Amino acid sequence: MHTQRALLLAACIGLVAGCKVTEPKLQTQHSVLDQQFSRPNVQQRVHDVERDLPDDKWVTAIPGATKSAGTWNQTRRDREVKLGNELLKEIQPQLHQKSVPELLACLKTYPEFSDMILTGVASHYFYFGNQMIIKELKKRPKEELSYLRQQVGDKRNFYQENGPYSSVGMLCEVILFEAEAKAVK
Repeated sequence: MHTQRALLLAACIGLVAGCKVTEPKLQTQHSVLDQQFSRPNVQQRVHDVERDLPDDKWVTAIPGATKSAGTWNQTRRDREVKLGNELLKEIQPQLHQKSVPELLACLKTYPEFSDMILTGVASHYFYFGNQMIIKELKKRPKEELSYLRQQVGDKRNFYQENGPYSSVGMLCEVILFEAEAKAVK
């Protein structure tokens, strides 16, 4: 309560004195995937493809099903996948230049014990974006992967479309195990 009053008093004094009061900004690092997807021009493109158009083709998996059960707009889904793939092609070259810690930071993650449900372009984009990052990590020589040992306790989940939940730490263990197995051969 006293902190709120002090901040309000400081703001009033600042306004009277002609000072500009600003909120402190949180320092958050967004991955390459997040940065690209949040650009205004990309958001507009997403908006344009994520809508039903009169000539779209609807597909029914179960004969006689209602639109809400077993029916989807295949034409719209094709547009969403196409845009997601175009966006991923733009960032793929950047991944080759990143270090192992940077690649790990690029994963689309969310807190342990929570769900992340994405739809449309975002679902395709972040799932396959994470798969591209994982593939790039697995290409790295064993010596470059030592950083992953420090991350095996990371409990954040990384986004997977419909798969089981998996933590970043577990992913690190799998990549390290596969690198060891390759080294033994």
